[in-house]
Amino acid sequence: NLEHLKNLSSLNLVDFEFFPHYENSKRYDQYFLKYSQKIKSPLYASPNGTGIIVDGDSLQFYGKVCAFFQGKKIKLFT
Repeated sequence: NLEHLKNLSSLNLVDFEFFPHYENSKRYDQYFLKYSQKIKSPLYASPNGTGIIVDGDSLQFYGKVCAFFQGKKIKLFT
């Protein structure tokens, strides 16, 4: 939190957390693996040039998006 924000809550428009500008690195992965054990919903990490489209209850992933959920990293690409 480089801006020292105190309120980090969201609008709760979706049932997941989103991290843009993700870089595949040990530092990010270690943090997200640990953090994903504390939250109930998945955290989607999206590198530059990738993303998620939400259409009602449907999610579409574009590019090398990863999910961190219950202490596991799941690659959402082939």
